[in-house]
Amino acid sequence: VIETSGLGKSFTKKRAVNELNLHVTEGSIFAFLGPNGSGKTTTIKMLMNIIEPSVGTATVLGVKSSNLSSKEFAQIGYLSENQEIPEWMTVRRLVNYCKPYYSTWDETFCHRLLKQFQLPLDQPIKSLSRGMKMKATLASSLAFRRLTIAPNLSAASASAPGSICPYRFIVSTGVLWRITVCTVL
Repeated sequence: VIETSGLGKSFTKKRAVNELNLHVTEGSIFAFLGPNGSGKTTTIKMLMNIIEPSVGTATVLGVKSSNLSSKEFAQIGYLSENQEIPEWMTVRRLVNYCKPYYSTWDETFCHRLLKQFQLPLDQPIKSLSRGMKMKATLASSLAFRRLTIAPNLSAASASAPGSICPYRFIVSTGVLWRITVCTVL
């Protein structure tokens, strides 16, 4: 699903990513671990064609990242650590708002995620903790069962048993509901 070969990025005199080689298969979870400034977000931005690599190549869903089209982007859910969501909505309304945009939306899977994340469906999002807001956003991104890239989820979002790791990570094709223990590769 995701491959890189010699991927690197330099900014002026600083090398942010140095010859990264990855192979992330469908159905796997891959974590980027490291201190601030170690290239985690830069790598994700190169994968999403937000910034161009200085060297090397990256493919996502079998397509060179610089050639990603609306067809591929329709299969990718991306969550930013600074994700803005309409906080006046309830979780239920957010999910109902997102659903019509994806022909592959899986209602059963969505309900499973909402239950696993213990999200209060009828509370305004603005009243939720940062971790719960991230869970709501993640559930709405995973429910259409495609590749999901989610950088820097907070430790608060991993506080409940069976929830996700508080690291920059990639979850492919919605297998999150099967995970009960965080494994970092």
